[in-house]
Amino acid sequence: MDEKLVPFVGTKIVLGKPMSRNEFDFKYHDVKHSSDDNDQEGFLVVYSNPDETTYDSWSPKETFKNCYRELTEGEADFVRVYKPAETTNKA
Repeated sequence: MDEKLVPFVGTKIVLGKPMSRNEFDFKYHDVKHSSDDNDQEGFLVVYSNPDETTYDSWSPKETFKNCYRELTEGEADFVRVYKPAETTNKA
């Protein structure tokens, strides 16, 4: 079956903080680079899984800035207190 690709939009809330690639490699992979010549600015990104575990990743600065913006105070408050209501499928 040859199905046509269709566009999708995805959204997610992540935690992030500035961290260079070399810092990330050292902290998460115990890799110490011999030089900072090729170090790259970026962000540590913490993703949440559906089972409420998390995983850490790294993103280049420009990629991160193009994908994410900091939540407003009101949005952050909403995320902290919002708990989805139990739903039932009545189909």
